[in-house]
Amino acid sequence: MAEFAFGAAALAKGVAKFAARRAASAGVNLASPTRTRHILYGDACTQLYEYDIGITENLYAIVEQTGQAMNLDTGQWSYLRELVG
Repeated sequence: MAEFAFGAAALAKGVAKFAARRAASAGVNLASPTRTRHILYGDACTQLYEYDIGITENLYAIVEQTGQAMNLDTGQWSYLRELVG
């Protein structure tokens, strides 16, 4: 499992660029701040999982609290528990 050795800001920036390109190619309107946050959150979780990036218990708690605050289904982040180590 790869170490979580890069900053959250760098991850967010990369995910934001990826999400913007993906949304534009799909014709999704990112004008809605709520829609944008949900897309970015889902993409960030997906990227962590797909690249098997190890995360700390603290980061998982932040991801979980963020998902709950956004009223998302627990399925949006619960699978990341496998990465805690």
